[in-house]
Amino acid sequence: MKQQPEMPTSNIWEKKHTNFECKLSGLKISKKQYFLGASADGVISCNCCGQGTLEIKCPHKHKDKTSIEAAKQDPTFCLDTNLHLKNNHKYYTQVQFQMLVYDTDYCDFVVMTSPNNVILLAIVRICRDHEFCNHLISKCTYFVKELLIPELLTRKLLHDYKVANTSVNDVTKVKYCLCEEPEYGKMIFCDGDSCDIGWFHYQCVNIVRKPRGKWLCPKCKN
Repeated sequence: MKQQPEMPTSNIWEKKHTNFECKLSGLKISKKQYFLGASADGVISCNCCGQGTLEIKCPHKHKDKTSIEAAKQDPTFCLDTNLHLKNNHKYYTQVQFQMLVYDTDYCDFVVMTSPNNVILLAIVRICRDHEFCNHLISKCTYFVKELLIPELLTRKLLHDYKVANTSVNDVTKVKYCLCEEPEYGKMIFCDGDSCDIGWFHYQCVNIVRKPRGKWLCPKCKN
């Protein structure tokens, strides 16, 4: 990875590249892996470097620092103290995936901060890591073919979720009493040995206060 030092913004790329162009980019679908898509912040090109992607980050947490200061103070910052993008950071996966989808060989990764209200850019040139990208393709292919497509065709997970959710609802809505309604209000238990209902609502069996001693429901009394 080749890095440039931090510098104020003023046609930076135009000064260092011939016939430089930068275009905003929306969602891009891979021409080789049609199930992959990404959205870089921009597509850049010049006579000297060819076409690449552009990704810009503006970390609010470190807006009043230089990127080097942020790297020294925050171990979770995306850049190290040499202004290299850490290859174990999620942004590394993001830009490699973008290069894979856009089929480019490099990405200019930009971190923008504004200490003392002066805009500074840390511009890091990231080269495409083909081995890393092949690993991404393998994982994405497995997810799509083995998990996503079967679910779209069979809805098995959705069905299993509905069954499980219905089972939970059934448990929470056990029916009691002569009225065959769920538990609510005051209830009393029938002491009959062969009672197949068990619990009854006070109002359904005309009870106002809990009776002393054993209590039998109308069915068990008969």
